[in-house]
Amino acid sequence: MQLPGQRGGAGGVTWGLDLAHVSPDLVAEAPGLRDYMDKPTAPTAPQIDTGHTWRVARARERLTIIRPILDTAPRSRARGEALRAVAAGRHLIKGTLVKVSLPTLKRWIGDFERGGIAALQPQPSNVTGARRVLICRAWDNGIDLSEKAREAVAAELATYTMSLIAKAVSGLQVQRLTSRKLAELSGAAGSELSRAALDRLCRVNQKYTDRFKAMRRVARHDLDNKAFFDNDLPRIARGRSAWPMELVYGDVHPIDIYVKSPEGKGQLRLRLIAWMDDCTRYMWATVAVFGKGQGIRQIDIADALYRMVCDPAGGVPRVLYLDNGGEYAALADAMAEIPGAVDALAARGGVVKAMPYNGPAKGLLEHAFSTLEQGYFKHIPGWIGGDRTNKKTEAVGKPVKGFEGPIEDLVEQVLEMVAAYNDAPQGGLLGGKSPRQMMQAAIDMGWQAVALDEDAFDFAFSHREDRTITQGRFRFDSEYWVSDQTLALGAGDAVQLRIPLRSDAQGVFVLHDGKRLAGRAVKETLYHPLDRAGAREKSRRTAIQAEAIRTLKASRDPAIDPATEILRGVNRIPLTDGRDRPIIRLADADPAQVARDEDAARRAEIEDLLRHYRGGEERRTDGE
Repeated sequence: MQLPGQRGGAGGVTWGLDLAHVSPDLVAEAPGLRDYMDKPTAPTAPQIDTGHTWRVARARERLTIIRPILDTAPRSRARGEALRAVAAGRHLIKGTLVKVSLPTLKRWIGDFERGGIAALQPQPSNVTGARRVLICRAWDNGIDLSEKAREAVAAELATYTMSLIAKAVSGLQVQRLTSRKLAELSGAAGSELSRAALDRLCRVNQKYTDRFKAMRRVARHDLDNKAFFDNDLPRIARGRSAWPMELVYGDVHPIDIYVKSPEGKGQLRLRLIAWMDDCTRYMWATVAVFGKGQGIRQIDIADALYRMVCDPAGGVPRVLYLDNGGEYAALADAMAEIPGAVDALAARGGVVKAMPYNGPAKGLLEHAFSTLEQGYFKHIPGWIGGDRTNKKTEAVGKPVKGFEGPIEDLVEQVLEMVAAYNDAPQGGLLGGKSPRQMMQAAIDMGWQAVALDEDAFDFAFSHREDRTITQGRFRFDSEYWVSDQTLALGAGDAVQLRIPLRSDAQGVFVLHDGKRLAGRAVKETLYHPLDRAGAREKSRRTAIQAEAIRTLKASRDPAIDPATEILRGVNRIPLTDGRDRPIIRLADADPAQVARDEDAARRAEIEDLLRHYRGGEERRTDGE
């Protein structure tokens, strides 16, 4: 075959032999050709050092530059032209357009033909990783110590420096203390320089202390667990739950709105109690308002949970995470103290877990709270943005002007802003949809909430007290309470009350003999003396009690006579010991003997009186 770009031979044309078409007979007749074909070929996939990405990038840049030259035959006219054309142009190296000289291009081509793309990589320095400065240049060049003594001083100084950094000593302080220590160690190692000269030589710089910056992690681990948790503790990537209410996070957030106390002293504090669904990011929220020295109460927890677990679009979560960190521990503590609350949720598939510190939950809720503050709450009058002395919406130096108006209006505005947050599209895992749209989409796909009804919630989230029935009612909170079921009970019957914690709950539950009575007891109604409704109510209650008595009578036997039952079986046989005794009859008595016995009895009585009289006289005589 003819070789293009080659000179020589007949007619100035060069021919070559295509070894792929050589017959076996020709190979057998030409030993030199056979030896050439038996030579091992260069690897088709050159080995690239992927340990240094910058070296690989330089090799690829060089290969791109010489690629037009490699497409020509070696020592051909075309190669020479390609070399000159490439050398005349400008090429992108390290992000900059530069020219490459002919010798450099020839060197790159030779390297590639010998070792492939791996040979185009810059050669590593033989001193890479070797430290050329022991401590600092001034000390290395000026200290009068042997090499062994220098290494000993450097080792001890390194330990000293690492120990300071591990104790969270500031950077400038580490440099100052390390410089002083280096002067002391140099003098102790045998340096004959004056103290002033040592102070000049032993000024440690930041480059030296940065050698041991890894020890800052030890300081964060031992002394600042929050910083270690946020910056060093390994994380894993998590998606979101597949369905709503599989996982719900609960937390409390202080609302940065200034509200003066109605009494004129101090201010009111607002807390947002929030529950966020992991799947849809939908948030249920309530606002707790309290003064100085007060905190989250059980009634606040009950109100907040009621909005979620009794919502037909929410319901009972499968897993409920509560953050116990800092002041928010009241959320888990208050819920744990509510009798039956956890059991009521768990019985419907929910499991309550109080985590000491839950990073994913904290991050998700903190991001939502930050969005609420900066995107929504800041537009409510009185917002202070977390800094009462640096409010951006008011003039500097003037006192903060708080929210004006009823506190109920402020609470309503906060909840409206939460509704706006739920209706706003979000990026990330929601893909541009709003939490409300995500929840509606799940409902349209067939998801159904497992919600508590109002009675089940109020019965579970309640506290207990014992009372006794009087006239069909009981006294609680300085008032009488009554229900149709308590009217059927008798005076003195013991009952247990379940008082719902929810602020809007009406009535209390009543249990008798461990069984819950139907309905709820309500406060006694006070009727006007001339109101005929009172008389009708009394007649109705009397009828209920009469019916209860008739029900009790239905279980008796009217034929049973108590007197008959008392006398039935009474033993009327005279008592005797079984022995014969003489019987003395009144007719057998002697009248004379009876008179004598009576006379003797009177004499004995007179003698007894005389003895008492004589004894008294004798005592008076002795006393004189």
